[in-house]
Amino acid sequence: MKFSIIISTLNNEETIEKTLQSIKKQEFEDYEIIVIDGGSSDRTLNLFNQFNFQNIKFVKQKGQGVYNAFNEGISLSFGEIIIILNADDFFEKKQALSIISDQFNIYKDIKLLMTNVKIFTKKNKLIRIYKSNSFKNFMFYFGLMPPHTGIFVKKEVYEKYGLFIEDFQNAGDFEFLLRVLMKKKIKYKKLKDYLVSMTYGGKSNKNIESFIKNTSEIKKALTLNGLFSSYLLIIIRFIIKVFQFYVR
Repeated sequence: MKFSIIISTLNNEETIEKTLQSIKKQEFEDYEIIVIDGGSSDRTLNLFNQFNFQNIKFVKQKGQGVYNAFNEGISLSFGEIIIILNADDFFEKKQALSIISDQFNIYKDIKLLMTNVKIFTKKNKLIRIYKSNSFKNFMFYFGLMPPHTGIFVKKEVYEKYGLFIEDFQNAGDFEFLLRVLMKKKIKYKKLKDYLVSMTYGGKSNKNIESFIKNTSEIKKALTLNGLFSSYLLIIIRFIIKVFQFYVR
C-alpha cells in the first residue's frame, strides 16, 4: 500500500522542518511527497533539501487557496491513500504510517480512517485534545467534524465523490467530510490513537472575523448538501470546543 503525502506550503520556514523530520523518521517507507507551493520567498523549499527524500515532487501552485493546493496534489498523486499534512502538522510517532497501512489492510472495506489529534503551541505546549473517536455524524449539524489533520482517505473516494470545493476559504474540509460521511455514507473506522499533531494557529482560528466567516461557510456547506442548517446550532460548536482545551 502506497501513500501520497500532500504538503501545501507558503513561507512556512518556522514549522516545516518539524513536519519533514516526522516524515523522515517513519518506519514505513512506501510513500511519495507532493509539495504544492504558493510562491514561498523564505527558506521553506530549501529546507526540504536537508532530508534527501527519494520520491518527492515540487509543484508551483497554479490556482489560489489551500483547497486548490490540496486538489492539485490529489490530482498528481499515485498513492492508494491520501494524507494531507499541512506545513504545521507532524506525525506523532515513527510508526504512524505503519499503523495506518495495517488498518486499511485489516479492514479492507473501509474508505477512510480517522484518528485523534493533539494541538500544540509554537513552544510545544499541549493546549487541546481533538478526539475523533467521540465523533458522531449528527454533530455536523452543530458545525463540528472529526479532526481533518487525523483523516486518511483512499484516493478512490476523491475520484468517486469529488475533490474539495475551492470556493470555500475555511470550511472546505468540513464540506468534504460532510459530503462523504453524512451524505454518501462511506465506510470508515475510528482509531483511538494519536498519529498526527498540529501547531495551533490555523486561519479559521485567528480572530472573531475568521470565526464568523467559518460559521457562514459551515451553514453554506450544510445547505449545499441538502441538509438542515441553523446559525444557532452552528454557533453552539464554540461552547463544545472550549471543553477540548487541555488544562494540566
